[in-house]
Amino acid sequence: MDMQMLSPSEKVFNELMQMGSRQHTTIFGNVINCTEQGLLNAYFNNAPGREVTKLDVGRADAIADWNGDAIPFAVHWITHVCPKPWFVADGSEAMLSHCDPVMYNYGADSVMMEASNPEQYTWTIGAKCTDTCLALTSQGKVDTTALGYSPDDSDLQQWIEYDIAVVAYADHSEYTNDWEASLEWSFCTDETGCTYMGDDLANFVIDEQQYYCGSDGTTDMDTYAEYAMDALPEGGDKDVGNYLQELSSACGLYVVTYSCEDQVGNTATATQHIFVRDTIDPAIYTGYYLFSSMSGATGGVFLGGLCVAFVVGLVAHRQKRSAYIPL
Repeated sequence: MDMQMLSPSEKVFNELMQMGSRQHTTIFGNVINCTEQGLLNAYFNNAPGREVTKLDVGRADAIADWNGDAIPFAVHWITHVCPKPWFVADGSEAMLSHCDPVMYNYGADSVMMEASNPEQYTWTIGAKCTDTCLALTSQGKVDTTALGYSPDDSDLQQWIEYDIAVVAYADHSEYTNDWEASLEWSFCTDETGCTYMGDDLANFVIDEQQYYCGSDGTTDMDTYAEYAMDALPEGGDKDVGNYLQELSSACGLYVVTYSCEDQVGNTATATQHIFVRDTIDPAIYTGYYLFSSMSGATGGVFLGGLCVAFVVGLVAHRQKRSAYIPL
């Protein structure tokens, strides 16, 4: 357990020294009782004058609900059950399947999304805003006379709002190395966590047609950016990632600026770059599977249903690509 005091206290120091000279208390049931961690836990016990703010600490092998209320404030990496994230980031170790991929979310300030496939990106898009000062000065929910009474975790989460800027193809070079933009791009999935892709957006943009996935300029980008803005509740929300999934519906580069404000008017902002692209090859079907879905042949109930799904997907894909600029 780490302990942070905002100002030195001779009283606390002397009382800790006195406790340390006596037989230790039994808290953990093991040798940790004899360490400074046992001493601090025994002293800061939420008795009057010994109130503390306790924060949830996560473990990489305990997959957290990142859309829930009990989001870890920090991650404990002392064990070897999962590799350290800095080793995974530099490629010297692989992330294991039982480890929480969110905790390996390096480089998420600039992320790539696959077009029309948003469900795997919930935890990579968005921001979190915490305010430890609010936690330390919060009026308690039990003893309202004890300034600094430990609040619950929800007091640490501030409401987040955002603005979305659509970047046209003609302006995307401003976010490349030619303009000295320092952006490290990552592609993230639930299965693999975040994979570093490169530091130059220019390497992922071929031409205007590919940049917009065949759409006519920023028309679709503007539309879905507006949808994402309309989805955000008035006053913001603690978790805004789900609202920004709208952006995966139109290819191109978006610049999202997050902001939050605490109880006394202090503000904070953060910026995330989201590049939506289409790298999935189209699917084409011929022969028996296509024929059986059309003819109603015996055994076609299951296969027919399967092929109908394929055909619908092909039609939708063809409609999406119909606006490609002729070569």
